[in-house]
Amino acid sequence: MQVEYADLLSGESIKLNGVGYLHSPHLYELNPKTGIGYSKYNYYLTFFLMTKEQFIEYARRSSITGIELFEQEKALQLKCFDIMTIIPPIREMLQEAMSFFIDEKLQWNDGKHCFVTYSKENEIVGFINRDNFDEVSELILTLNAVVKKEETKKKIPSKQSEDRWAIVEKHLQASKRNANTKTKGSEQYSLGNIISKLCAAHPSYNLLNVYSLTVYQLYDQFKEISHLKITGLNEAIFSNHGGKKFKFEEWLKPINNI
Repeated sequence: MQVEYADLLSGESIKLNGVGYLHSPHLYELNPKTGIGYSKYNYYLTFFLMTKEQFIEYARRSSITGIELFEQEKALQLKCFDIMTIIPPIREMLQEAMSFFIDEKLQWNDGKHCFVTYSKENEIVGFINRDNFDEVSELILTLNAVVKKEETKKKIPSKQSEDRWAIVEKHLQASKRNANTKTKGSEQYSLGNIISKLCAAHPSYNLLNVYSLTVYQLYDQFKEISHLKITGLNEAIFSNHGGKKFKFEEWLKPINNI
């Protein structure tokens, strides 16, 4: 779903047809005492970032009924939504995660195998099922300024189930190693560091008022002030040394897609 940049900046909820309204959380909602805490916030986001293979592997290693649904060829026909909602504990955690980003109340419907969204007046607003869950996930990530990296699809041989799962396990092990390795870049763009740097550099935002921003607004303002600082530096260099490459309108360049 394509969302207008101005709508994302507004901080208001975005309507997703057939589902309801989704929003970017305010920073005060992530506070450790009055909110959910940053760790739980990151935990919620993993539900919309993890691959189908990771959920399949979790299901295979869990002692649950219905595990045969995930074995061999059958698992290939399932979507992430199917895997997460077949297992009750994961389904409940998924519901909790989605509820944090969705204005409406969520309730699981066993008969229709979907989540139903209800208004405050308990009227049905929409549904979240295997057909639109990817769209819901995409919008949640967009509202949280998260870009999901496209992964290279691995061609799984059709010999034996052992070969199939060997490739999946190898992929998962690599993902775990990457996840456990903190890079300099990941620390630079962590939420805490962004809050600190924005408050230190911005003429208006400080630690007393920055928490009124949404997560999307925070990252947007950080990108903008970073862009303006670089533009200002280039302008100063041009003023002192001249040159032909500097453009005075550079500071107006849209950077919301960078």
